[in-house]
Amino acid sequence: FRRYTRSKGFPKEISVLYSPLVKIVKNKSKWHVMEDENDERMTYPEFNRFDDGRIMVDFRNRGSGNGNDLFSFYDGKGWSKMFQYNNGNQPNKMNYNFYGSFKFMHGKLYQGGSIRYGLANSDDNFKYDGNNGLFLAYADALFRDVDRLYVTYGRVNENPLGAGPIGGTSIPIDRKSTAKMLGFHGIIENSIDATSTRDFVIEYVAAVAILMTNLSRISEDFAIWSTSEFSFIELSDEFTSPSSVMPQKKNPDLLELTRGKTAQVIGNLTTILTTVKGLASGYNRDLQQIKSSIWSTSKISTDALLVIKLMLMTVTVNKEKMKKAAESGNLIALDLAEKLVLKGIPFRISHNVIG
Repeated sequence: FRRYTRSKGFPKEISVLYSPLVKIVKNKSKWHVMEDENDERMTYPEFNRFDDGRIMVDFRNRGSGNGNDLFSFYDGKGWSKMFQYNNGNQPNKMNYNFYGSFKFMHGKLYQGGSIRYGLANSDDNFKYDGNNGLFLAYADALFRDVDRLYVTYGRVNENPLGAGPIGGTSIPIDRKSTAKMLGFHGIIENSIDATSTRDFVIEYVAAVAILMTNLSRISEDFAIWSTSEFSFIELSDEFTSPSSVMPQKKNPDLLELTRGKTAQVIGNLTTILTTVKGLASGYNRDLQQIKSSIWSTSKISTDALLVIKLMLMTVTVNKEKMKKAAESGNLIALDLAEKLVLKGIPFRISHNVIG
């Protein structure tokens, strides 16, 4: 999963593809593509790369009250035709019932409790229970992490160049032009703010700390499942080590280290906040001390993501053990109590009867 920036400053590989796409959008009635950065009617594109290499673009019409969107795909050779939908409450021939947020995984479009395959055909979907499932819970949490980092990137990618030590410069430079050449989305307008602020650093490290907390929870789940008491899964030897004393024991080292490293990232966030909170406006040498916390946070999180990914790819699931555990009558006790409620019995009574 990879999500690209919007119309300002998206990567060159997208810029090359963008021109023919603009022509497609312009041919659509009531659609408008930004001609300059001050045009408030622009439809901003959001890019997503699927696992199979295809690139998807979503243009959203800001001027449309019912949320019209256009989809197109790039397969390496050219753009597909545009698929249109709107998420208004009133159904029409262009309404494919796409409501709420979207998720893109394994070449499929996920929305709510449905997997949308074709985009152009509302019947071409498969219903599943999107409210349950442990891996779906992991996915939802990690998608929020991606969104947080994506939003943070928009604030980080602003250029302070030209702010000077605090009061700017008397040399008539074009800060916006410099920012554009360097690949920034824009500039930090106020020179005092540009030299003083480190909130973008705090926001980034905080977002990564939340990500690491989610990875720590996943690690703990898998560490518990790998114990002899559960034996739901067996971790690959690459992610474990033998006990120094007990020959039969397999220690989930990398999962435990992921938990431990999460504490270090949280500590980095605390270090940065504590450093910044007492500083006056302008640059202070104290800010030099937070750099190591930034690099440490980035290194830990990228390593942890790689470990979790490889662990999931190599884990062995003990299906029979899980099936046996799932056959326990205790698992459906609530279902039975709720069944009685549906028959008109108060929950207080049904709870007592089933219990």
